Amino acid sequence: MDILIADDHELFCALIKEVIEAKKIAAAVETCRNLSQALASVKRRRETDHSDFNLILLDMNMPGMNGLSGLRTMMDLTPTTPVAIISGSLKPPEARQVLQEGAAGFLPKTMPLSELAVALGSLLSGER
Repeated sequence: MDILIADDHELFCALIKEVIEAKKIAAAVETCRNLSQALASVKRRRETDHSDFNLILLDMNMPGMNGLSGLRTMMDLTPTTPVAIISGSLKPPEARQVLQEGAAGFLPKTMPLSELAVALGSLLSGER
């Protein structure tokens, strides 16, 4: 299982990556800082490894994420890969809208680390 994390906050990316590696949730974790880099990572992986990530986590408020259009762009590029949104600023109606648009899940940045590991495992097993 391989995960791509796209978030413009380096500390947050590193923290999520550390949790994933410590809990052995995924074999590999790639991080990037904006939507363009995330899209390029998906395309590069397909070209070199002929495979997709098992899960993609996108920060809702980072460079290139123009509202829900960034989510749609990523889901169009990787229709069989679950794409979840991470954010520290979405209100409940916005989080519901993200799910209605087809996101695999919504992970608030205020979530306790112990719950993050469980949520990632659920997303990887196909749950929302």
